[in-house]
Amino acid sequence: MDQKIRGIAWALFLIWIGLALIVGISVSVSLLVVGCITLAAQVARRSFGLALEVGWLIIGGLFVIGGLCGLLGVSVPLLPIVIVVAGVVLLISTLSGKRSDEG
Repeated sequence: MDQKIRGIAWALFLIWIGLALIVGISVSVSLLVVGCITLAAQVARRSFGLALEVGWLIIGGLFVIGGLCGLLGVSVPLLPIVIVVAGVVLLISTLSGKRSDEG
């Protein structure tokens, strides 16, 4: 089920980005939708008894916040924040031993 959820989430992401580029949807709306897709994938994981992916929860939340800030006219440097948070999550998960050593 994990692979199906990932596949559906990636498919929705790619379809959305393509449509947003074709139609010319604003970056703020695009961030909001990408965040919702990311968070919905985590809700789906949980509903099927799979573990939540904390990193994707945080990144999805940041996308939603970035989209809302853009729609409300609040200036937030989203990309640097996402990069720092992603790095911190990766570091913590690596040091805590929760990442797989396979492959």
